[in-house]
Amino acid sequence: NNCKNCITTMKIKEAIGYFTENLLKAGVFDPAFDTIYIFEYVLSYSRAQLNIFGDKELSDEEFATISKMVERRKNGEPVQYILGHWYFMGRKYFVDYGVLIPRDDTEVLVRECMTLFDKNDDIKILDLCSGSGIIAITLQKHFEKAKVTAVEKSEIAYDFLLKNCSEKTSAEDVIVDISNPQGILPVYGTVSQVYVDKIAAGETKEVSI
Repeated sequence: NNCKNCITTMKIKEAIGYFTENLLKAGVFDPAFDTIYIFEYVLSYSRAQLNIFGDKELSDEEFATISKMVERRKNGEPVQYILGHWYFMGRKYFVDYGVLIPRDDTEVLVRECMTLFDKNDDIKILDLCSGSGIIAITLQKHFEKAKVTAVEKSEIAYDFLLKNCSEKTSAEDVIVDISNPQGILPVYGTVSQVYVDKIAAGETKEVSI
């Protein structure tokens, strides 16, 4: 059903309703939620701007782009991967296949960690299997004097880890060290021996934030 050929113009508010209905019929869990995020991304509008400019007509290009993204969502792709980013505790992170999507459960874990030490404590934090880096980066922002090290084995995930670290910290705070994987061992002597062996064998990558 190629409705683009039968709809010449459509206002933003009408299109939101139209695509929400499409996702609803496809069995998407929260169609309005996904539709709004897709519109915000394509139009570069905030939630408030979507309401303010609701009577503005979509261009053919905007409609086509939204249609393609909605079709991907109907086929089961998570909206976070379609957008290429998601939010965690007020910050936006790059995500895609190969890293986990930030979840509310992860925020519970991070907030619990924040209660364990004073914000100004000089502590060391090791984030194993860091993925997109959301935990390491969030804790580094909270514990300003902390030495935070994120370790990731997956090549795909490592690329997102490095990209997110580069975006969220100043250049001099991000040190990539894959040539000397044993460098973290003297600092973190209580790491599981299984993982230490992997680090020593060069099977992981390390980002110091």
